[in-house]
Amino acid sequence: MKNIVLVHNSIKTVYAFRKNNIKAYIDEGYSVSVVAPDTCDVASINLLSLGVTEIKTPKKNNLNFILKVAFLNWEILKLRVSKDNFFICHFISTFVLSFFSLVPFNRRLIVYIEGIGSLFSKNKYLLNLVRLMLKICKGKILYCNIHEKNILGDGSVTGGIGINLTEFVPSLRRSHTHTLKLLYIGRLIKDKGVYDAVQVLRLLISDGVDVEMTFIGDIYPQNPTSLSYHDITRLETEFRNQVDFKGYLNNLSSIYNDYDALILPSKLEGFPVCVMEASACGVPSICYDVPGCRDAIKHGVNGYLVPYGKTQKMSEIIKEKFLIGKLGIDKNICRNYAVKHFDANIKTKHILLNINNRF
Repeated sequence: MKNIVLVHNSIKTVYAFRKNNIKAYIDEGYSVSVVAPDTCDVASINLLSLGVTEIKTPKKNNLNFILKVAFLNWEILKLRVSKDNFFICHFISTFVLSFFSLVPFNRRLIVYIEGIGSLFSKNKYLLNLVRLMLKICKGKILYCNIHEKNILGDGSVTGGIGINLTEFVPSLRRSHTHTLKLLYIGRLIKDKGVYDAVQVLRLLISDGVDVEMTFIGDIYPQNPTSLSYHDITRLETEFRNQVDFKGYLNNLSSIYNDYDALILPSKLEGFPVCVMEASACGVPSICYDVPGCRDAIKHGVNGYLVPYGKTQKMSEIIKEKFLIGKLGIDKNICRNYAVKHFDANIKTKHILLNINNRF
């Protein structure tokens, strides 16, 4: 049987972002394997329940970085021997780390960039290296947005990975009180805009708005720009019951409808999944006018775009458009936009077309 090998940065993110793809690949008659350099027992069990045939991951989770990279490349080389394997490499960092085992003389390959990231966007030498690697690559290159393609080279723009539209649906809007409820979803780091979100909350409160903000996402102790547990405690003391840090949540399908709007003041995105999910639930998003976010949002239809870094402007938009009785987005129009542009089934068919043409 022909087999699709998903090369990924972690087992956890395979389950979080590839469920729809895996189901479609299996329905098309392919088997699916996963190679990822970390361990997550829960995610592995969930992937096997979806029908994944084999998961290649280190037996120990405490391997150092070099050993994890060596593991990743060794498992890819073993799978390269068979002509029945087709590889899909997700994320730019995974592509760079697995380049020498994955790319040479390999046409049965899709590289899906899904965001350039600050590490590469801030370093012109690394960016030039990635351009060269992609130029050498004989596989198909996919980008989430036009900004990525313009920077890195030839390939196709997909408009994001899409979402399961049957999983994220509008429900009857919560009974309104005088409290405006805002939602932030993402890693609790500077580039994702967590500090800007906190500042927006601070500005709204100072203007007398009765507002609450919920933060869903992990801290990253290895990232110097991440919030720490001490920071969270300090913010909970400052804002009291107007802030709620929930940590990482695996299933968000029932979350969005409890909120008036999603706020994502990120510096750069590939194509934000949380914006697609919120839109499908009829919940508008407020984001900076940056690559990825400007591709996912049509201003005034499924959200609003604000000039980068302008937290005061973001708070003003929220006051103008999202206070009770002033909702500026029709949730049905918002939902219809998601149905037209964010359907994961359509996105996956594009990937399958490339696989079938190259096998």
